[in-house]
Amino acid sequence: LSVKGVDIEFEVKNARLWSAQEPNLYSFETILELDGQEVDKHIGRFGIRTLEVLPAKGLFINGEKTILLGGCVHHDSGVLGSATLKDFEYRRVKIMKENGFNAIRASHNPISKHLLDACDELGMYVMDEAFDMWFSYKTKYDYAKNFRQDWEKDLAAMVHKAYNHPSVI
Repeated sequence: LSVKGVDIEFEVKNARLWSAQEPNLYSFETILELDGQEVDKHIGRFGIRTLEVLPAKGLFINGEKTILLGGCVHHDSGVLGSATLKDFEYRRVKIMKENGFNAIRASHNPISKHLLDACDELGMYVMDEAFDMWFSYKTKYDYAKNFRQDWEKDLAAMVHKAYNHPSVI
């Protein structure tokens, strides 16, 4: 588990694994004290699962062969615009689950924390995508303009954001 750049180790007895079929989540609270005074506090969630890709056999999650049935999700919220709203993302994942999906590929941009939280809670595998353009421009002001200078810090931020989310595979 990583919280604000600090790795923390602990034991979870009788842990239940997280999967799309059984999205078991655990909560944690970390408190940083200095001279007996609380100076920082973080509350979060995590899930426990294993992930293995075998070239000749496929994807295995928690030792079970897993077939991804999914779709691409863009970073916008349809007619609501590009803001990500917790209720909208939860509803989107719920509808996808009800229609037999078990996976989402983030199309061209890292997905929001609200969408990751919904995927963790409802059980949806996530393939988070960082960029759709590197050096070639689609428009005059797209990400290709800043790719060379920003890709490394932007990719690190995406990985850090998703670090404790079991849905991200």
